[in-house]
Amino acid sequence: MLSSIDKYIRNFKLIPFLQGYESGPRYAPYETFFVRAVLSGLICYLYRDCPLDQAHPRGLSMFVDLQPLCTGNIFIYQRLLMFVFCILYTFRIWPILSSSFIAFNFIATNTVYNSYAIFHGNQILGQIILVRAIGHIYFGVQRLLRDKGYILSGVSEEEEESRLVRWSQEAMAGAYFASVITKMVKSDGQWLFRAHCFVMDAIATRERAYYWGELPTAESSSPEKILGSLLKLNPVIPQVVFSGGFFTELFAPLFLYNRWTLLFGGIMIFQMHYFIEWIMSLTFGVNMILATTFFINPVYWAVTYWPAFARFFSIFTRLLPKLFSTHPPEGDIVHRQKPTSILGRIAYVWHRIPFKLLIVLVIMSLFLKEFFPLSHWPMYANPQPYVSFLHLRDKDNNPLMPAGEYLRSSMSKIHKHYRAICKELWGENANWLGNNPRETKCGNETLYSILKFSRSSKREELKSRMPFSLIKTHLTLNQNMDVNRRIEVVGIIEQMPPKQHAIEYKKTLW
Repeated sequence: MLSSIDKYIRNFKLIPFLQGYESGPRYAPYETFFVRAVLSGLICYLYRDCPLDQAHPRGLSMFVDLQPLCTGNIFIYQRLLMFVFCILYTFRIWPILSSSFIAFNFIATNTVYNSYAIFHGNQILGQIILVRAIGHIYFGVQRLLRDKGYILSGVSEEEEESRLVRWSQEAMAGAYFASVITKMVKSDGQWLFRAHCFVMDAIATRERAYYWGELPTAESSSPEKILGSLLKLNPVIPQVVFSGGFFTELFAPLFLYNRWTLLFGGIMIFQMHYFIEWIMSLTFGVNMILATTFFINPVYWAVTYWPAFARFFSIFTRLLPKLFSTHPPEGDIVHRQKPTSILGRIAYVWHRIPFKLLIVLVIMSLFLKEFFPLSHWPMYANPQPYVSFLHLRDKDNNPLMPAGEYLRSSMSKIHKHYRAICKELWGENANWLGNNPRETKCGNETLYSILKFSRSSKREELKSRMPFSLIKTHLTLNQNMDVNRRIEVVGIIEQMPPKQHAIEYKKTLW
């Protein structure tokens, strides 16, 4: 058996279609500097506040108490250090130390976020940061062993940065590919045939945005009118409309072939997020920036095909040739000859398999599910002809709005928190209890949790409007493609809970 394996490995070759995926494009120093600058800017912008409530521990918080990182002056000084290390990382100063510090703190604080209500907005960015930190450590150790004479091959700093861009692209593509697998699993392979039910999620999400204060009116907005009309005309039309995002995620790994396929894939990913943002009134700015940076890569196309910009950019190349060189590193990252031993041949084949990191990340994401920065991306994975959303009403039956002026948790986070409480109390089938005394307990605990973190300036007004009710609106789609509504009270709170202080990020260092 070993001899047959050895014979196969001895003659191993990738099929021609996959040979371009072994290493991908090589990136010049000016491109990798642009990548580091964008990543650092995003991290500094997003690292602004940290919740104190870790109601549903997930990820690292299941093993380590991360809340001390979000208390008092600790978080303020962390933010200052993050700003300093982001500058160092942009200019590749102490890359191992700076990337490791950034990765740990970004993952830790976002884990606390996800331990209250799952938020997927920063998870692709978290995966990229983690992959790059591990990559810097790996290549740093490799160079150290090479300098000590323990190994013969190694990589230069330019080759390391080029490889890290590729790994970042694989992390992004892996997240989208894991998402499409989850869609197929949770919907029993029926996602494309149920895609028209996505309109229900659009209506619910936009109504949450209305109660939060992000939309000016509760009347059906233009996306809902358009989709509702298409739904009434023929359900196949919205199925075709939403299937574009499905196939973009499905073919995400194939976009990594060369710069042209990356450009096409980046445009597809960008327009997918832009379209969903328009329909759902959500924000996918981080994902669109990442797609622009790692897939579209506008700096490369400007320098290569825009002579005026190339002449302007040459000024920076002459001033700082190490940072802004337009010459990509030459040759393979590690020069390998076919070894003679069977173990050596197995290692040789392993190094030539494309998408290794992508495969590992997809498997880990599907297995761990919600372990920041990994996720199996369950949102909108199983479209159904029913959906629900929550909002608050006061003693006079007036809705609490705009809720963003009173509460710290968004309406979607309140709904996720509510579902998590129900699931912890009553099991997996708790999401659609309906008219059940057990659901009232979930609602009461949800009200208590969100009001104790209410904004300090609004507490007296909230006390004067007590008691508050938690209202659950059920939307169902009938056979005639009409949306029916049913409203019920799922929680009541008579007294204002004691204040629990959260970090006022507007009063911190930036």
